[in-house]
Amino acid sequence: MQKDLDSVKNDLKDVKSKVDDISPKMEILWNDEIAPAHSRRILNEYGEKVLRGSGIKDIIDKKRAELFKLVAEKGSKNIYDVEEDILTVAKQLPERYPEIVDMLKTGAFNTGADLNVVLYAGGIYLWDLILPDLGFPA
Repeated sequence: MQKDLDSVKNDLKDVKSKVDDISPKMEILWNDEIAPAHSRRILNEYGEKVLRGSGIKDIIDKKRAELFKLVAEKGSKNIYDVEEDILTVAKQLPERYPEIVDMLKTGAFNTGADLNVVLYAGGIYLWDLILPDLGFPA
């Protein structure tokens, strides 16, 4: 019995390392589905559909000043870190503003996307809005 348990544990260790290796690659592919990689990401047709149809654009527009402040407070000095900060702030919208969660979920459903896709599209849009205000060229 113990031998069987040890064998299962060893098999699971192998699976975990493989999943850990695949996970970041899947995120890159997922991001490319709505905003293909360039020197900066730009929403494609599907990303624009999600942005406009989900309601995230309106939320970002209404909360632009607050979101700018959250990103600026992080104090990043290079474009790479600023991009990460903006996407993180967008991803945290449901925790910061629980009153918008139902609207976001409805918008995700209406556009055939999941909540993470909606938030990512919002992050790319937020990037376009506030990047010049952060002192970087658009």
